[in-house]
Amino acid sequence: MAIPTLAQVLAAGNSALAKITNLTNGTAAQDAAAFGQIPVVARPSGPDAYGAAAVVGTGAAFARNDHDHGLPAAPAVPAAATTVTGPDAYGAAAAVGTGTAYARNDHDHGLPAAPAASLANASGVNGGTTSLPASTITTVITTASLTIGTWLIDFTLSAQNNGSTAGVLQSYIAVGTATATLSPSAPGPLTELPALTGGYAAVSQTCIATITVAGTILLQASTGGAAATNARSTYTAVKIA
Repeated sequence: MAIPTLAQVLAAGNSALAKITNLTNGTAAQDAAAFGQIPVVARPSGPDAYGAAAVVGTGAAFARNDHDHGLPAAPAVPAAATTVTGPDAYGAAAAVGTGTAYARNDHDHGLPAAPAASLANASGVNGGTTSLPASTITTVITTASLTIGTWLIDFTLSAQNNGSTAGVLQSYIAVGTATATLSPSAPGPLTELPALTGGYAAVSQTCIATITVAGTILLQASTGGAAATNARSTYTAVKIA
């Protein structure tokens, strides 16, 4: 039986022309395809889990044009936080935290209260009754008891020559009842006492005192070549740490 044309098949009214039989597998583009050569419809894969890797695939079946792989279930959305930590105290340690709620974009941790800005301080005056014998170190003024910490201390000293011989005046800052380290620890500069009775000389000396046990700091003075009288002194101490 001759193979009918497509027009004959479409126009046929009997079952003998309703199908084409005895076809071999086609090998060229213009050949008819046997039943076994027509690819079947594939079922789409998926839905993939979030993070799944891409796969090229090896299947020969075709995918329908309206197929859909679907999507995995939507992940749970964290709830908004209903509390906020803080404000922290000064010096508080950092914390990673364990919460899973998200922070609102307008949240605020607050701030601790502003620390007191005032500095501890002390001051004093020696009104001028101390005498300084020649070549003798004499305490001129003693601070109040200073607490543990770092203090900036400024001393002033003035004295009058007790005779007509020229001399020098020198000051020394020393530790009294405190346990402390002084910087600088060297004596103050030498200052000339004029060679006349009542000749006047003045010095000033400043130090940083790091106090580990509360107590006093002293200003001492000595003269060389002449005695002095009416030694007057002041101090101002400010705690800086």
